[in-house]
Amino acid sequence: MKHLSTKTKKVDVESRQIRAGARTYFFDVALTSDGKRYLKITESRFKGENDQRERTSILVFPEQAEEFLEVLTDLLKALK
Repeated sequence: MKHLSTKTKKVDVESRQIRAGARTYFFDVALTSDGKRYLKITESRFKGENDQRERTSILVFPEQAEEFLEVLTDLLKALK
C-alpha cells in the first residue's frame, strides 16, 4: 500500500523584499492549507563564516493585522 502525502506546498500570493546590508527582509502573503491568507515576515542574515544564513520569521494573521499595523505605525513615529 502506498502512503500518500497530504503535505502541500506553501503558495505565495504576493512577495516583496528589502535588502539592508547583510540582512534581507522578506514580506510574503501566503495561504494556509485551508486557503486563508496570512503575512509572513522573514529576516535572513549572514551568521558566522561560510556564508551561513540564519532565518527568523513571524506570522501575522488577519485577526491581528490591524493591531499589528497600529503598533508598528506608532513605533515608527518614535524612530523620527
